[in-house]
Amino acid sequence: RLWRKPRIHWKAIYASILILSLSHKIAIVSHFASIYHHVTDAYLLVDREAETSIKYFTLQLFTAPSVALHIVSQHDLMTRLLDIII
Repeated sequence: RLWRKPRIHWKAIYASILILSLSHKIAIVSHFASIYHHVTDAYLLVDREAETSIKYFTLQLFTAPSVALHIVSQHDLMTRLLDIII
């Protein structure tokens, strides 16, 4: 609970950066895709507050069509996702 407000502020900052331009969004998504397995481990094992969860940020990042195409083609995200599931 101590980190609730800072997490909400970080979420707002990231959301505003994502709106700036496609190049900024792709840069953030590229880095996020490379550490996604660590993020999912942290969420599944530690994160319990749904409203400040990283899963909503992930949803914003990965569902834009141009970004989805980039991370699937350049960062092999489908293989990473399947590795997490299996």
